[in-house]
Amino acid sequence: MRTLCPIVPVLACVAAISGHARAQTPDAYYMHVGNYPVAETSWSNDAQGVDHDDNNWYITTTHDLWRVPVGLDLRTVTASSPGVIRREVATRYPPLAAYDHLGDPDVFRYQGTDYLVVPMEDEDATCNGGVGGAALAFFRITPTDFFYVTHRQVPILCNDAGWVAINSQGGIVMSQQHVGAPPGSPAVTQRGLHFFTLDWNQLHNADSASSLTFTHMQQLTDESGNRLEMVTMQGGEYAPGDNLLYLVSGFYDDSGGREEREGIHVIDTSTWQRVEHSTRGFGHFDFYYDPGFPTYEEPEGLTIWDLDDGRSPGVRGQLHVFVSDNDADAGDIDFKHYSYIIRADRNSGVSCQTGSPSCPFHTVQAAVALAWNGAEVRARAGAYSGPLTISKRIRVSAEGGVVRIGN
Repeated sequence: MRTLCPIVPVLACVAAISGHARAQTPDAYYMHVGNYPVAETSWSNDAQGVDHDDNNWYITTTHDLWRVPVGLDLRTVTASSPGVIRREVATRYPPLAAYDHLGDPDVFRYQGTDYLVVPMEDEDATCNGGVGGAALAFFRITPTDFFYVTHRQVPILCNDAGWVAINSQGGIVMSQQHVGAPPGSPAVTQRGLHFFTLDWNQLHNADSASSLTFTHMQQLTDESGNRLEMVTMQGGEYAPGDNLLYLVSGFYDDSGGREEREGIHVIDTSTWQRVEHSTRGFGHFDFYYDPGFPTYEEPEGLTIWDLDDGRSPGVRGQLHVFVSDNDADAGDIDFKHYSYIIRADRNSGVSCQTGSPSCPFHTVQAAVALAWNGAEVRARAGAYSGPLTISKRIRVSAEGGVVRIGN
């Protein structure tokens, strides 16, 4: 349904949307707003995943767990920085000594307590009859530390557990990392998302995850309804409201155009169909990684955390995604950030207009033309030409004072 906005002295026109569009808070984080840090850091060697509680980043590397207060600069933080905790999992927690690879974690709050849930692999385990070295480890978070609670094997994933995502009701989803394995390999029958239930009350009160139970597997489709296969799954997280599931895939040796098919995938959880896919090297939803010699860059984990308030130095946006390198000087990280906000500023230069914070559109019309369902067009105070026509489910807001559209 197309709506013609009235010319009024405030930017407060919202289109009436009919059909199947669902009312929800902004959750479509498709505007690339910057990369930070882009360098080698003390924590970035073999970085695998990232999540957060209200005040801290939780970062996994191949062997280590890091907790970093959000107010510290990720570019310069070290293991000795105030509030930072670094734990080598295999030596710190004897029950986890067999596991030699950590994946992309998730944090879930149950009855006021935050739990850090970490997928783990024993890459040397033999996957025989569906029994291997995949597991989930559970840590209880306190204001000053986090503590190992228990872990539980996930036999259906063999020894391949690259990520975990937990919805608002405590439902758990994982996949094998290499979900697009060649025909004839054991992983072929396990393609898709694997869903699990867990009695969180049992974990909370009895320190047990014995109730972890596989329920079903879900295949995904692309925008055209064709089967969607991501060759190397690296991370996943539900957006607030559970309507969208963000996934990231790709590998350091992708070639032959496969790198164009990987990247960030946004899945509608009512249909399990992809509704948005990142681009590579162009456009507003740019997710660029450079696999192969000499850089061997590889997508890793992701998390969703609204950091537009400036709490984290150098970081803005809501969606945050790791790209690591695997070259001879492995250790560089490219931390990419995305937002649902498209910006307009009548004082911006006409030579640079992308809608990003550093390069806003010159007109509100241009920002609306780019907008997608779930986006917000945010205009700086001033007078803009009109009229304005909106035909998408978007929010339009003013920043820094009154915005006038039209005469």
